[in-house]
Amino acid sequence: MKTLRLPPNAIPPLTLTPEEEQWVIDEAAAVVAETVQREHGFLARGRVFPKKSWRVIKSRDEFTIYKERRVMGMWNASDESNLPTESVSTARTASSSQDLHEEMDELRICRDKRDQATRGMWRYDGRGDSEGIVTAMKGNDTPMMKGAGFSDGSVEDMLYGYLAPDMHSWELRNFFMKEKYADTRILATIKSPTPERPFDYIGIKWVAKDAPKPMSSFMATRDFLIVEANGQGVDDTGTPYSYLLMHSIKLRDFPDLGEIGVVRAKGSVCFISRQVGENRVHIFSRGFFDPCGGIPENVTVMMMADMMVMAATAVECSYAKKLLWMTRDRRRRSKKQTQPTYTAIQCESCEKTPGKFSRTSFAPCKACARVVCGRCSVQHKLMLDVTSEGEVIERSFPFCSSCIVGAKRLAPGRIMHDVLTNETQLSRYGSSYSPNSRASSPSSALTRPASVTGYGTGNGMGTPSSAKGSSTEKRPTPPPPSPGVVLY
Repeated sequence: MKTLRLPPNAIPPLTLTPEEEQWVIDEAAAVVAETVQREHGFLARGRVFPKKSWRVIKSRDEFTIYKERRVMGMWNASDESNLPTESVSTARTASSSQDLHEEMDELRICRDKRDQATRGMWRYDGRGDSEGIVTAMKGNDTPMMKGAGFSDGSVEDMLYGYLAPDMHSWELRNFFMKEKYADTRILATIKSPTPERPFDYIGIKWVAKDAPKPMSSFMATRDFLIVEANGQGVDDTGTPYSYLLMHSIKLRDFPDLGEIGVVRAKGSVCFISRQVGENRVHIFSRGFFDPCGGIPENVTVMMMADMMVMAATAVECSYAKKLLWMTRDRRRRSKKQTQPTYTAIQCESCEKTPGKFSRTSFAPCKACARVVCGRCSVQHKLMLDVTSEGEVIERSFPFCSSCIVGAKRLAPGRIMHDVLTNETQLSRYGSSYSPNSRASSPSSALTRPASVTGYGTGNGMGTPSSAKGSSTEKRPTPPPPSPGVVLY
C-alpha cells in the first residue's frame, strides 16, 4: 500500500496573526456551541434518532454511529400555479399560431422538469440541521453523521484520552485509539494546557490519510488542515460538558499538495461528553467527511464511522496513558535506570510459589515492580517510539491487578498538574523525544506557546459557553474571515 511521507521541511512554518488566531478561536467556539444545540435537541427527543431519518452504520461497545438517510426532492406543489395548463395553452387564449406553439413548448418543458423531479432527485437535507456552519460546509450531496452512546469512566478521563497538545501525546492517542494516518504535523499552537486549565487546547494540525487498502492503488491520498480544540464548558442549564473538535479550515498561506497527487479534503466532527453517573459518561457527536471527489460514498461513510467510534475508546486510552505515567513516575522516584533481575519465590499478590512442573510465569509489574504471577497480571501494549518512517515500536508489559485498578481511579487532573509543574517530567513527557521519533521532526518546533489570557471560563475559548436547548434559538454567528482565512 502506498503511503505518503513528506520530508520534515516540506511544509513551511505557519505563522498566524493575532486576527487569524482570534478567528480560529471564534470558529471553534461557534461549532462547539452549535453541536451543543443539536445535542440538546437530541436529549429532548429521549436520546433517540428516528429510524426513518437515520440509519445505523457502526457500533462499538455502547456507542453507535448513524448516517443521515437521503430524501427525495419532490416537485413543489406551490409551483403548480406557475405552470401553463391545458386550458390556458389553447387556441382560444393565443393571439396567433406562433403564440400557441410557444406556450405548448413551455408546457412540454415544464412537464419534463416535473417528471424528472417525480422520478427522484436524491439529496441530504440535514435532518433538522438545515442551518449552521457545519451544514453550510458539507453541502447537500454529503451526508451528516451523528453518534451517541455511553462509556464507563469520567469526563476527565475522556478529556485526558483526547488531549494531544504535542506530537508525543498525539502519537500516543493515535496508537491507543488506532487512528491510522500517513503523516501528521502540528503547525501552530494557539492555546496550551495550563495548571489552572489542564485540558484546554487549541491548535492547527495537518494530517494525511491514505485510502483504504483495497483502493489505495487507484485512489489519491487525502490531506486535511484542521483546527483541533479540546476543553470543558458549562451550558446555560448549568450542566458541565467536555468537547473535542476537529474542524477543517482554509488558510491562504498554506500550500496545496495537488502537485504530488494529494487531494485536499474537508470534514468536521465534534464530540460532547457529559457525566451522567458516578462512573458513566454520555457521548454525543456530529460531523461529516467530504473527500472532494474520487471516493465512493459508502467508502467515505465507513471511513468517517471508523474515526467517530474512537470516542468509545477515549477512556481506555486514558487508562493506558495513566499506566504509562505510573511507570515513568516510579522510575523517576526510584532513580533506577534499569530493571533488576528477579528470582521470585512467590507472587506478591496471591502468594503462589512456582512449582517444579509449573508453567506459570513470574515477572515484575511494569508500574510498581512487584513480582506477580501470570494470573495476577495483565499484559498491556505500550508505545515505545515512532520511527521517522512512521513505524510504531510497541511492546507488551505485565501490570498487576492493583496497578490496573489504581490507574482507573487515578485522577487525570493530578497527572496533568504534575506534568505541567514538574520541569523534569514535562521535558520527558511533552517536549523531549527520541532522535528517530517522528515527533522530533522540525514540525514540532513550529508549535509555539500563546498567551492564556483573554479566554473565558465558559468553554475555555473566550466566547459564550454554549447555546440554549431551544431548537428555535438563533444559531451561533460564524466569525467573518480574517485576511489570511478563506471560508468554505
